[in-house]
Amino acid sequence: MKDEAPPTAPLLEETLAHSFATLGAQLVAIRQQGEKRYKKSPAYKQERKAARASNRKPSKRVSYTVEEEAALQAIEVRAKELRQVERIVSADPELMNLVEASIGIQVRAAQRRQTRISIAVAGVAVIVGWLLSALGSATALAQLLAR
Repeated sequence: MKDEAPPTAPLLEETLAHSFATLGAQLVAIRQQGEKRYKKSPAYKQERKAARASNRKPSKRVSYTVEEEAALQAIEVRAKELRQVERIVSADPELMNLVEASIGIQVRAAQRRQTRISIAVAGVAVIVGWLLSALGSATALAQLLAR
């Protein structure tokens, strides 16, 4: 039998993975936006003509706008911070357990909050339905009495 230790903090690992996936998706979106803009530019059309003449593929040079550059810089800083947190937490198992417990508390609090909201919405829907039903009955009764 192997002694395999369970992952120390699966919620933390999942949270970090989700954060990195989000950053990756943002990078891809910025890259695609730049490529679309470049393909609409006259420079791209000229490069395509030159590529056809010499049978080479056009390059995919993309120049980013100031906003995209700022977004890329923010993503890079966030990724560095996440990697640093990951290294620190991985180096200290007690800290990882503390972070895991904190995440667990927040998840349970969010679940309780969501449950309360769902119950409140269901209660309001029942009361509104009952009132509408009563209003329909009262209208029908008034019509019967009017005849």
